[in-house]
This record gives sequence, structure tokens and C-alpha cells, in this order.
Amino acid sequence: MKHFLLYIIPLFILISCTDTCDDTNIISEKLEVKAFRFDQKIRKSESEGDVKAIFTEIPAFEAFFLKHQFPSQDILYKEMYKLGSNKDIQVLFDEIDKKYTDFSEVEKELSLLFRRVKFYYPEFNTPQVVTFASGFGGYDLVMSKDLIIIGLDYFLGKDAKFKPNDFPEYILKHYEKENITSKIAYFIAQRYAEENLKDDSMLAQMIFHGKVYEFTKTMMPCAADSIILEYSNEDLELSSKLDGFTWSHFQKNKLFFTSDNTIITKYIDNRPHTLEIGEKCPGRIGRWLGYELVKSYVDNNNVSIQELMKTNDAKLIFNKSKYKPQNQL
Repeated sequence: MKHFLLYIIPLFILISCTDTCDDTNIISEKLEVKAFRFDQKIRKSESEGDVKAIFTEIPAFEAFFLKHQFPSQDILYKEMYKLGSNKDIQVLFDEIDKKYTDFSEVEKELSLLFRRVKFYYPEFNTPQVVTFASGFGGYDLVMSKDLIIIGLDYFLGKDAKFKPNDFPEYILKHYEKENITSKIAYFIAQRYAEENLKDDSMLAQMIFHGKVYEFTKTMMPCAADSIILEYSNEDLELSSKLDGFTWSHFQKNKLFFTSDNTIITKYIDNRPHTLEIGEKCPGRIGRWLGYELVKSYVDNNNVSIQELMKTNDAKLIFNKSKYKPQNQL
């Protein structure tokens, strides 16, 4: 990114003084997120007319449903009224209200996230945030450039009375309140992480996810790595201890440059464990290693987050990372 000489020193000072966990003043813009609590409003509706009035307040949300699920406004209002007045679902709404009566903590986190993204990417358009509850109808988190839909029924936590049947426990455990903002940051990151679509190697996917994690960490410097990577502290510790073995395993089996998707999914996709490395090795170990490569690349080459996200040459990042496992075999 080019800057006039006049602004180079002040910008450097601003970044070095604010690029810490406390980033509340990273930019002067007073960007405050206020979520539209559709989940609370819909259960109070007494008619389809009330539902229509609610949607009038948030046309982007109505447009989403008309595009993806309902063929007309009349059907949309009717089905949403049924959802809000369904006695069986009222118990679920009660549980949501109990956990999310006060949504200000998440709103503050999102405000800080969006401020930081806008600092690095001034063209970033702040999306409207809507909280929703579908009764586990498939909307856990939906995001576009202009709209974010948070399905709070999915984010009730491990102690919730009701849980989605199609989410295995190893995935659902990362649907806690503290995961909402990091998941949104992860979605935003994918918008900026440029890829070489001709490269279908394991390494390309590893580096892509590594860039996304690095972006998320940059935009959420206060968040623990356990939140960013959705690994438990035990998973993080074990991954670090196994780094030499994992590195050797990838080299020995020529995994970095394989394009065999059957093999790639074993190391990249969500699984309870990466059994190919060990019965206790966390799943998605390829993403973890990709993050280690990206961090090493950034540290050894003084690369900005914008430059990193634009770099779509996975081999270049791999070669210039100078990555060495801490626990050499």
C-alpha cells in the first residue's frame, strides 16, 4: 500500500502504539454495532401484520429470505409468524433469552472487529447484524457483505437443553458465545485471502487457512489462540509438542504437494482427530501447520497483513517462511 511520505511516520507510530491487545482506539471512527434482535421481536408478534412491520425495519433480512427460501412476502410473513408463535419452540426462545438477554458484550466485540478491519481495509462496508433463531433450521451463521445473521439457537453452549442433531460434539463445542466474533472474523478473512485457483495442492489449502487465521488474529489481538483456531488448550499444547513429528510426517509422505483430495481432507477438514499422525493428534492439523508456516513467513519477511492476504503463491510463502519445528526429531 502506498502512502505519502508525510503520513509514513504517524501511521507507523499509530500502529506500533495501538497494535496490542487494547485496540479500542485503533481508529477515530466511532463505529458501534447494534444488533437487530429479530429473535426477540418475532416471538412478541401477534399477527402476520406484526411480522411484516418487523421486516419493514430490516429490508436486507427480508431480501435474504425471499432470495434463498420463500417465494413471496405473504408466505414469508406467514411462516415467520408460525415460528414465533410455535409453543414447542417457545422453550427454545426462553433459553435464548436467558443466555442472550444482554447482547452488548458481543456487540462490543463486533464493533472492535469492524473498526480494525476498516482500519486496514477502508473500503470495508460494515454489515448489518441480525440475531435469529430458526429452531435449528440450518441457519447457524450467514454472512454477506451487507448482512450477518447469527443463529443464536446454535450458540447456546455445551450445557444447552436443546442441541442441533446434525452437529457432532467436536464441532458443536466451538459454538459458544465467545466463538461468535471469531467465526465472523474468519468469514471476513476469506473475502481478502487471495488464492491461486490453479493450485489444488495440500500446501495451497494449508497456506490459505493459515492466512485466514493470521487475519483473524490481527483483527482480534485480544483473542486467545484457542478461540482463533478453535482448538482446546490441550490441543494447542499437543500440536506444539508434535510439531517435529508432524513436519517429518508431511515430508516423508510427500503431503505438501499432493493434489489427492481424499488425502487432503484427512488433514484439512473437520475431524475429531488426525489419526494418520496419532490417535490424540487434533483434527485439522494441516490448518494448524499452515498457520505456523504463515506466522513464520510474516515474522521473517516483515510482511503486512494486506501484503500477506494478496500473496497467492503458496510455494513462495512456504520457502520464505524458514519454518523450523521447535521439537526436532
